[in-house]
Amino acid sequence: MKLNKKFVALAVASAMVTVFFTGAQAAQADPISGATMSITPTSGNVNTDAVFLQSISTTAGAPVGFRDASGTVLFQNGALLGSVATVRTASTTLYGQTGLTGNPVAMDRTGGPNNFVSNKLINATNTPLVSGPFELRMYFFADLNRLDYVNDKYISLAMTYDAASGAWSTVTPATPTTTSITAGAT
Repeated sequence: MKLNKKFVALAVASAMVTVFFTGAQAAQADPISGATMSITPTSGNVNTDAVFLQSISTTAGAPVGFRDASGTVLFQNGALLGSVATVRTASTTLYGQTGLTGNPVAMDRTGGPNNFVSNKLINATNTPLVSGPFELRMYFFADLNRLDYVNDKYISLAMTYDAASGAWSTVTPATPTTTSITAGAT
């Protein structure tokens, strides 16, 4: 009888662990499928840049349910480093399209400073950026009062940084190639 109780306790504990990890996996931030982001310039140096970005655009806007606010942040090794732009709301229209209407993002510095494009250099985030790959992410938030980097939608741009020189740049995705092999007649 004691052995059955141990098996039951083990089964209950296993079920609880399975539910916990299944729930944790389901609560991952969700990139917007097929959406891309473009920035200008595509490279720079934190030691000489006056601003990080001149413009930022995307091929998709905020999905329905995620149109309360948007923000541009850095992620490295799966961790949020901090924001590089002022959070945008639907009323932020002076500097271009914020994506919160569902249309693609198209913001630039035409006409003057624009903290909604970027308001700090990449080496000035809350957590320091280190040498290596990182992501520039544009998030679309369901709730302006609860910026949720775990469950809200985003578009990502792969980038790289060299802390020693201060140089940063976008990463050009590898172009797929095909090779065909033809057997010769013997």
